[in-house]
Amino acid sequence: MRDELGLHRAEASTDLENLPSRRVLRHNGLSPYGVAHSLVLLDGS
Repeated sequence: MRDELGLHRAEASTDLENLPSRRVLRHNGLSPYGVAHSLVLLDGS
């Protein structure tokens, strides 16, 4: 991304229990950074 798009940072989020999505992110060079406990609402909560 740095060379192709000129970006120095990219962010992605996924549910902690969504292991396939987490694997895709790691495979593409992203690493876990932290947990945002109230980032999104799921099923109204």
